[in-house]
Amino acid sequence: MRYPVLVASLCSTCLAVPSLTAQGQEIVFQFGAQSSGITSQLTPSVFSLRAGSALGSHAVSVPLGGGAGLSQLANALVPAAAAQQLTVAPVVVQGQVVNLRLAAVDGTVPTRGCLIGTDDTAIQTLRAELAGEGSSRFLGCAIAKANATSPLAGAFQLQLFGKRTTDGQLFNLLLQVPIVAGEPAVALNQRIRTNLEAAGCTVFDIAIPSFSNPAVTAAGFGIDRYGISTGAFAGSYRVFGVVSLYSAATRAIPKVVGVGWFPTGGFAEYGRGHAASGLEPYARAEGGFAPGDSHDVVLEFGRATLGLCLVAAERAALPLGNGALLLVDPATLVDVVPCHAGPSGSWRRSVAIPPTAAVLGRTLHYQGHGINSTGWVATSGLYSRVWQ
Repeated sequence: MRYPVLVASLCSTCLAVPSLTAQGQEIVFQFGAQSSGITSQLTPSVFSLRAGSALGSHAVSVPLGGGAGLSQLANALVPAAAAQQLTVAPVVVQGQVVNLRLAAVDGTVPTRGCLIGTDDTAIQTLRAELAGEGSSRFLGCAIAKANATSPLAGAFQLQLFGKRTTDGQLFNLLLQVPIVAGEPAVALNQRIRTNLEAAGCTVFDIAIPSFSNPAVTAAGFGIDRYGISTGAFAGSYRVFGVVSLYSAATRAIPKVVGVGWFPTGGFAEYGRGHAASGLEPYARAEGGFAPGDSHDVVLEFGRATLGLCLVAAERAALPLGNGALLLVDPATLVDVVPCHAGPSGSWRRSVAIPPTAAVLGRTLHYQGHGINSTGWVATSGLYSRVWQ
């Protein structure tokens, strides 16, 4: 199929389908201990929740008294969230697990996922998990980067929950990153990243709202998927949950985790790719996202493919009738780039960000569609936002 035919087929299909309505989003939260009620600075501690919807960003903070558990937290979150135009409905409270269903007061569901965080000294474990996946939701999890020198030697433990893209098989990836006493934040962050990548994780540098001030950005890691190379669990896994274990040695790392989150800056994968057989095609990026930086947009089709890279200002989730979804909004297309993936199945395009304030906050969405030996293929979507 030649490019003009592929373009015409894609465009005619897009015009014939309606937009999808967002589905309910349920987040699982978990504490590893009851709260102390104080921070390391002996000030009152809080639990914070950040979510995003069609109404904008929602920032909710609840004071934590000493001995508070998840049941008390869930009850306190309901009125606090309502004051911020967010409905938080506890679905299950069992032991130390709470399921919360999020919705904005206008009835729309947060499609930007959720971040949770606390500065309480006694809370050692934070867990965030998406209980169900939507076709256009963001993938993966977010964790905060270290922002200070590590005071003690120890280890940072991280567990990722993933589903294999081919059959939904579950597999949890457990990582333990050594921490050196007196180690500066930049060295610790590099070790965390190195360990994640060595374990097969796709890692993005991202910006997220600061725990103390949601109007300020903080640095974090986004982890969208990981790969297992050998054995019965070999394959590519989409991340849908994260558990972080904190201790005195990890005080340099803010207690913040998230799932399905729109980064304030950086890249994130979203939605599902499509292929009749073989691995799920996906999109990723390599490089920086600040003014003056450059990065590569990479489409992984899995085999030789003749296709198009679609670039739009907004995302979408439009069924194409062939099992694939159009994950970029055709009404806001800004570019259509022919892409030819060779035998490796990989195609990349270099993007330079102008060194000017005019591009701060600029957001683009990428997706690849094409034809190969399996038929029509489509990658997942890639979200890109210049650090603001």
